[in-house]
Amino acid sequence: MTPDSGSAHIAWAAKEPYVISFFTATSAKRTGPLGNKYISLQSEEKCSPCMKKKCTNKNKNACKKAFNFEEIKKYIDTLLKSVL
Repeated sequence: MTPDSGSAHIAWAAKEPYVISFFTATSAKRTGPLGNKYISLQSEEKCSPCMKKKCTNKNKNACKKAFNFEEIKKYIDTLLKSVL
């Protein structure tokens, strides 16, 4: 699990079994690695993806707090079942 950063791209390039990456200000469709072993979760906030380096939303960094634990757990469970 990784944010949208170099670590996500390195893991993908190293052909790690699975990568789950979180996208907030950046776009998963635009900058996320491709493939069926790569899961990208995009914040569902209205402002995301804004592609800005500094948040200008009045509800500062809401996109970074928008991920639901149950949703993340569902993806982890799915990946573990496919590996085991």
